[in-house]
Amino acid sequence: MKLRTCINLYEKLNAEVFNHVLYRPAFRATRSRGEYASYEAWVNTNTGHNLQGVIYCNLKELDGSNVYWIIYHEMIHQYVEEFLNVTEDDHHGEIFQRNYNLLKPEGIDNYEF
Repeated sequence: MKLRTCINLYEKLNAEVFNHVLYRPAFRATRSRGEYASYEAWVNTNTGHNLQGVIYCNLKELDGSNVYWIIYHEMIHQYVEEFLNVTEDDHHGEIFQRNYNLLKPEGIDNYEF
């Protein structure tokens, strides 16, 4: 998997599912074990305002069978944290789950929370 593929998929989902409400975060390759991808919001500690976030992608673990739902999953994290401005104690809490299912496009399977 190439990082450009992840970015292109993000742009497609942002247009088709999120109506362009998300600002594209930086994308970085990672070799983190036990993780496909992760979203990290960057917050200015002086003002509390969100800065550009980052999606870390484990390119060795992503492939054509999982990249679509994994990028979508990370975008839901971004949507909840940045657009809805909600911080949940449980990383996959009720608000995350509700929005995951509410916005879920065709072709995205249910995720085991």
